[in-house]
Amino acid sequence: MANYEGWARSNYFKVKSVSEFVEYCGRYNLEEMKEEETERVGFTANSEYGFDSTYQNEDGDDVEGDMNEELAALLADGEIAILMSVGHEKLRYVSGHAIAISSDGTVKIIRLGDIYDIAKTVTTRPDDITAAEY
Repeated sequence: MANYEGWARSNYFKVKSVSEFVEYCGRYNLEEMKEEETERVGFTANSEYGFDSTYQNEDGDDVEGDMNEELAALLADGEIAILMSVGHEKLRYVSGHAIAISSDGTVKIIRLGDIYDIAKTVTTRPDDITAAEY
């Protein structure tokens, strides 16, 4: 059986509080990055699955958090965080998505799988489209 391998990272953005951002990264097992010259921060995922919205609370219980909502609250006014995640299972399945999170709480998501619906609009044989998997 093949294992899924994933990679994930963000862009750089400004936050209201670096200490609260560091706490957020610790909770979600993210490795923080700093761009010293611009005072922007970002992160990469420390999980082989990409981003994981589950974390353990102080009692050791698994908690399903809302990474996007929490990150939006940390962003400085007018900032946008872009999160990208890609992965594969021995190239049997390739997956990926990108998320744009605005400081006002707006979230937009694009998934690689969305291409199938887009492809149907540019072909005369939409039922003949095969999946990029085996």
